[in-house]
Amino acid sequence: MFGSSVEVHVDRESVAAGDDVVSHAAVVRVRRGMRLSAVIEQVAPDVRAPGWSWVVKVDGATAAVWSVDHGVQLLIDDRRVTQKSVAILFRYFLQIDPAWLFARLAQGARPNREALRAEYQAR
Repeated sequence: MFGSSVEVHVDRESVAAGDDVVSHAAVVRVRRGMRLSAVIEQVAPDVRAPGWSWVVKVDGATAAVWSVDHGVQLLIDDRRVTQKSVAILFRYFLQIDPAWLFARLAQGARPNREALRAEYQAR
């Protein structure tokens, strides 16, 4: 089994005071060869509030926006995950509209939460 699986080290940022009392880090095994989009969807945060946005970093690089509203919206090409392990971090981007956030990141905006929040509020 372990030869045909990928070890996913997944974590998420806290969303409120007290949310970080227990670690959100976990290790999940997925089938080697799964599409990255399917892996992200499988390990998505347990916090599932409509309108909340999560920027997904895969091995340190910004790769997607995830939300309950739209699921995984990849900013990179979907690929098959074949390496031994992958690190996925979900960064909480507040109640910024997930479609707007995805569009801005796809246009080349940097994933700077405070700058994007200010831009979103000013529109």
